[in-house]
Amino acid sequence: MALPFRKDLEKYKDLDEDELLGNLSETELKQLETVLDDLDPEAFAEMLKVNKTLKSLNVESNFITGVGILALIDALRDNETLAELKIDNQRQQLGTAVELEMAKMLEENTNILKFGYQFTQQGPRTRAANAITKNNDLVRKRRVEGDHQ
Repeated sequence: MALPFRKDLEKYKDLDEDELLGNLSETELKQLETVLDDLDPEAFAEMLKVNKTLKSLNVESNFITGVGILALIDALRDNETLAELKIDNQRQQLGTAVELEMAKMLEENTNILKFGYQFTQQGPRTRAANAITKNNDLVRKRRVEGDHQ
């Protein structure tokens, strides 16, 4: 897997790619989010499978197609730390099938609390909104239960 942004991470030059992806912080990741295409989300998807510290990922306003977004969505099924994902404003519309997969992932991954995407279809939009509300309610419930113990 080639990482086009590797040159930006000079301090990690001695790490192999798996170690690099597992150790990226939010600050370092924000420096890398420019002009992404479909090859980059595959690298991010691999990173999401191994990174246990990243809480927010913003890949808005790039050139990612439905294929790249699906790679990210698929990786999030196993990720337990990411709480915020922003993927809106890509160069082309993602389509109904991708929007349905986004809604399904949000229903399955109860850790996602904020999701930045303007849905074009009512069905996936409603499912996603309900999933985000449910996920935030679960966090509030856990917090209240923790206060009473």
